Amino acid sequence: MIETVQELIKNAAELAEYIQSNILPDYDNFVKAGERYNNDAVHINDIVGNFNKMSFERRQSIIIIKGC
Repeated sequence: MIETVQELIKNAAELAEYIQSNILPDYDNFVKAGERYNNDAVHINDIVGNFNKMSFERRQSIIIIKGC
């Protein structure tokens, strides 16, 4: 019985070590990738928003010029 419990403790320690050395670093990388993706999306949204604003302003200028 004691040997079984000791084996269980050993296996639990190995599992914890595996999680610590393999799973958590991968998870951290996924989080960082998600943050970069979000930052890129915000940047692209700003670029598209500025393009939309400039296009609207050019359109308004063309309408004014055509009306003269």
